Parts: sequence; structure tokens; C-alpha cells
Amino acid sequence: MKYLRTLFGFVPQKNLLFSGTIADNLKLGNEFGTVDQMIESTEAASIYGYIRDLKGGFDAPVQQGGANFSGGQRQRLCIARALMISPHYLVMDDSTSALDAATEAQVKESVAERFKDTTVISIAQKISSVADSDKIVVLDEGRIVGLGKHDDLLNSCGVYQEIYNSQMQKGGE
Repeated sequence: MKYLRTLFGFVPQKNLLFSGTIADNLKLGNEFGTVDQMIESTEAASIYGYIRDLKGGFDAPVQQGGANFSGGQRQRLCIARALMISPHYLVMDDSTSALDAATEAQVKESVAERFKDTTVISIAQKISSVADSDKIVVLDEGRIVGLGKHDDLLNSCGVYQEIYNSQMQKGGE
């Protein structure tokens, strides 16, 4: 079990940061993480520029729960923490919901580029978060009701079509 846990990076829906420093939080994923690894993981999560400009950089304080960061910053710090272990599998449970579309796209592109050998499993309610995925699994009340790429599901899966249409009407994509 210990070995299996080393293969997975997990970014929970609720972003948990702990009091200490940014480095302390990042190293929860990898206690022996180097500055280079922190830079790589925070660059992939599109938060490095912000950290670099903070007084103290990686040694800047984090208040309990990350209260001194915005929701999007907390999400990106949690993504960076999961990347610190260079996971084989990265599970992202609705972990980009506080990001605007451009930042979300930047994070996804950067993770894909920098962590090429990592399989990303995204759990999301926003179609825009999964539309470019290699494979989308559509669940309805715990049952698989659709499986495929975005365009295929738009043509073949009623549940996916309903979600898509609802989000398009609200400007959600």
C-alpha cells in the first residue's frame, strides 16, 4: 500500500493549506523536495510568478487554511503540492473550479508539458474542464451513461448533452 500511495498525487475538492510557509505546504507531498522541484511544480501550477514576487518567496507565511490566499491561489498551491512527488497518476477532484478559463487552460497545458508521463484523472462538473480529455466518463446516479471524447458524447449521450446545454446557457463554457 505504501508503494501504491507514492504513485498518486491527489488534489482534493476542498483545498487544504496549513499554517507555516509555502515551502512547508509544498513539502507535505515530498519532505525532501528541492527548490528546483518547488519551482517546477509551482510553474506547472501557474503560481510560481506570484510566489517569486512575494516577500520571502517559498518562505512566505501561510495562515491556517490558507486564509491569506485567494481560492484560485489555494487551488494552484495544492496542485503544486501534488506535483512535488512527480506522480504517475494525478487525481484532480474539481480542483480548478476557482480558476478562470484562461488560467485553468494554462495549468492544464503546463502540467501536460512538464509532467508528460503523468496520467491526469479529472473529476469535474464543468464540461470546459474535461472537454479536451482523451476519454470522458459520464456518470448519472453512480452509473456510467457515456464514455468517449467530447464531440462523440455531444452526439451520443443525452446526459452529457443536457449538462452541456445547461452550462452553455449560463455561459459556463
